[in-house]
Amino acid sequence: MNSLSASIARWSIKNGKLNDEQFQIIQFGIAVFLDSFLKIAGLLVIGALFGYWGQVSAVLLVFCTTRYFAGGAHCESHLGCFLSMAAICAVSVTLSELALFLPLWIIAIMLLLSFAIIAIYAPMVSRKNPIHDPKILSIKKKGSLLCAFVFGILIIFLPAPSIKWLLVTPLFIEALFILPLRRTSHEKNN
Repeated sequence: MNSLSASIARWSIKNGKLNDEQFQIIQFGIAVFLDSFLKIAGLLVIGALFGYWGQVSAVLLVFCTTRYFAGGAHCESHLGCFLSMAAICAVSVTLSELALFLPLWIIAIMLLLSFAIIAIYAPMVSRKNPIHDPKILSIKKKGSLLCAFVFGILIIFLPAPSIKWLLVTPLFIEALFILPLRRTSHEKNN
């Protein structure tokens, strides 16, 4: 991923689109974009192959949107991140398929815990997400609460239990990823 993003950034410099000072910033941005795009596209393709494209799309929408604002623990490798996201999709889809056998009060508890965790701990500041600007932190906090509120309203008012499980599971898992228990000693000190 890094070599591809470096090649694209070097091509941009060679063609007069960038100067040398912008190289590292642009290379990093390209790497993040490609990494995110490939993970999401890969998960959508896998979901489509198994007949769950719509469900995987919904899970990724909830998880990625909330993750953007709330932050969360990160894996050490691209593969680890992909596998974690695949596991979140698989668990969410599986619970939605089992919805008729699962009590709805569990959804209420998961939703309330998600709200509480997000309200208290979001956004998570970490080594990979080192935000210290109070204005940006405030925007991230408000965005986190708005995501939880909007997805919470959908969870409450959409009638199908399978959809409720499909939406509450990634929201709850993302909330767990911002708990301080998941932080390294370096992240706790920031």
